[in-house]
Amino acid sequence: MKWIPWVLAVAAAGYCLYWLLRVLTHGGRTRRKALRIKMQLEQVWAEQEGVSPERPILVDSPSVVEPKAESANCPNCEHPMRVVEHTAETRAGRRLRVAYLRCDICGDERALFFALKK
Repeated sequence: MKWIPWVLAVAAAGYCLYWLLRVLTHGGRTRRKALRIKMQLEQVWAEQEGVSPERPILVDSPSVVEPKAESANCPNCEHPMRVVEHTAETRAGRRLRVAYLRCDICGDERALFFALKK
């Protein structure tokens, strides 16, 4: 009869270990799923016009650049981004307007490229 408390203690420890492992592996699954979603959002962002100097967004005037840039959402947290700086630069022999964006929620920084219609 002296062995009953030991059996119960071992069983309780095994049960706790089972639940601990289950929680840890579920957390890993959740992190992997979140990482996969983030990678998909990055792919969607990369396919948009304006994310590279080779595929700028065409605009009629420079005054349209900032409102268009601020309509972009952060690919990480889906929060609207704000324009930190708006510059005119020459990239690959083309005169472009560049809007540097920052997300207030996650701090992600991006650049959007714009070209004036001729």
